[in-house]
Amino acid sequence: VYSGERPVCGGAGCLRDMKTIIGSRIDTSIDTGSLLVPINSLSHYIQRFSDPGLYHAHGLKEYQLSKSGSLARVAHKGRYFALTSHHQSKLADYDYDELVVTNRERSRYYSGHRAVFPIEVGENEYSFDCLVYEFTDLVRSGRIPSDVWYQIPEESRGYSTPKPIIICTVGYPSYRNHIDYESSSYPIGPNAVWGFEKEPRIVGRLSFSPISPIDFEPSGMSGSPVFAVRMEG
Repeated sequence: VYSGERPVCGGAGCLRDMKTIIGSRIDTSIDTGSLLVPINSLSHYIQRFSDPGLYHAHGLKEYQLSKSGSLARVAHKGRYFALTSHHQSKLADYDYDELVVTNRERSRYYSGHRAVFPIEVGENEYSFDCLVYEFTDLVRSGRIPSDVWYQIPEESRGYSTPKPIIICTVGYPSYRNHIDYESSSYPIGPNAVWGFEKEPRIVGRLSFSPISPIDFEPSGMSGSPVFAVRMEG
């Protein structure tokens, strides 16, 4: 989950660079675990696992919604979770029961039934900047579809994996994702970021840098899911 360094390039420019980098492999399919996806369609595919970080709270004007960053949807061993960075809720002083995920087909918002906190939540840059919210009951009851959560393999891999050839994340920057309180509407506009793995500043974390220079303000991308593409065989 992206937690706040300035990455980000967006749109067609990144795809053009990607074609140059991968060359003849642009038509190669990626095994996502449940589906083979053409590599040049990857950002469109993983968009379903990313949502704006929306918070429902009384007293936030008549629309009662506010946005802070993005979130990632994941599933593991039959349970369903939304992941965000901790600073998204902390900076705006949101309560943990105010985060909502959307069922866009029904135009409904739902809050989770459990929040999971890191063992240590500190104040310095080395703190684990992540919160996990559970939505299992809502998915099992059919109120939220089960196909919009990225399925994490049940068996975790504890050994080294090959270096990724490219990295992609999709999130919702604030400059194009804002709530219109006058019309009670919320336009959704995701941005894709393509990059390469780099040496992290913090031990035990993963990091990447963008392919192209940033051409917009990335505020609001915190919490976005990050996917690595690796070659096998």
